[in-house]
Amino acid sequence: MRFTLIAFYFLLILLQADAQKTDNEIILENYQNINIGFFTEQNSTYANNDLFKAFRSRIKGDKESYAGYLKTSFDDATKDEVKKAIGNFLYFAYLDQGQRQTAKEFEKRTDLINYDIKSNIVAKKADYPKMKVKTLTNITEIDFDQFYFEAVVNKSDTVKIFFDTCAPGIKISQDLVEKHNWKTDTTYYGYSNMPAMGMTFKNHSVLLPNLKIGEFEFKNLPAYNSLMSEEQEKSLKEKGIEDHDILIGINVFEDLVDGVEFDFEDGKLRLIKNLPELEGATPNFMMADAKPAVEFKLSDRTYTAFLDTGSPRHVLPDKLITEDNSYFKEKGNYGDFKYDIFYVKYDKVLYQKDIWLDTADYGGFEVSDTFNIDGLFGSFLGKTLAFDFRNRRVEIN
Repeated sequence: MRFTLIAFYFLLILLQADAQKTDNEIILENYQNINIGFFTEQNSTYANNDLFKAFRSRIKGDKESYAGYLKTSFDDATKDEVKKAIGNFLYFAYLDQGQRQTAKEFEKRTDLINYDIKSNIVAKKADYPKMKVKTLTNITEIDFDQFYFEAVVNKSDTVKIFFDTCAPGIKISQDLVEKHNWKTDTTYYGYSNMPAMGMTFKNHSVLLPNLKIGEFEFKNLPAYNSLMSEEQEKSLKEKGIEDHDILIGINVFEDLVDGVEFDFEDGKLRLIKNLPELEGATPNFMMADAKPAVEFKLSDRTYTAFLDTGSPRHVLPDKLITEDNSYFKEKGNYGDFKYDIFYVKYDKVLYQKDIWLDTADYGGFEVSDTFNIDGLFGSFLGKTLAFDFRNRRVEIN
């Protein structure tokens, strides 16, 4: 009995010491050891902690895979550098919860991040009204031609939208912003770049008040518009690359609907408000840099790739394309890139075994400067690419 009381006493001291730690310290410490129960649903200690919930929401999917995924991108980094990366996640977790002032205070009192709150338009999101979706039906279906679909803004203005799963958020053309007199907040800014075109643009925050896609009406969507020179706009339009009013990424929908389906065979786009929870379902994709990433197998090895519907080609570096898994097909170009196109046999891509895909070799083109991403998959023509955000799963069929 005495031993039990002593043990309980020491446990109480440990719990009190842990309680004195800040939420930030707890998350940083536990993230370094991903095998403990911190990231499991069974751990109730932090289940109702607002910051934990925001942080977990930002790294939706398979927590251990994501943590390991992040660590592999810092193979040669020190522990402090890894912590700095996690500090950035914390910063954005606060912003995602609308706590801009808390994020700003966290930024001031820690050396874990190096963001200027005015230099990232994500920060402005906390000032906008909460995003909403209004619909009387569970599924809406609209025409989709591999990249584009039509929607309505301001109740009556039909606009052309480029749907790119790897696009960061919503980019609105300057013409559309001026047409509807939407206020742009120039105190917040960020940058977009198009490596294939050798262009970089400065962005400013703007609120898209409403967007009607089929039977779904979305309200209060944080967006941005890029300030381009006349020469840049002309160059992009001549190449057909900027021939749209709005560019939208799939990360916009992950907190608003449960599912998105790209039916490339029938030319349809489907949005699904509610999907059932699948008991025992294993997540098979994660969001990295706001882009969906999956694993694939090639020559019996496992790699990672972005799912990028904005790309007309699947892309792999030349080191992964060998005589054993491919044959030469033709030459192609995109913007300033010129590349070879191969027909590559993959061991496995999203449950598809021994699948042959037209794959481009972009040479030294770097897919991601943050994560270890080996390639990307573009549009799966003739197939359906289905995202299930509720169960964190994606399939092609």
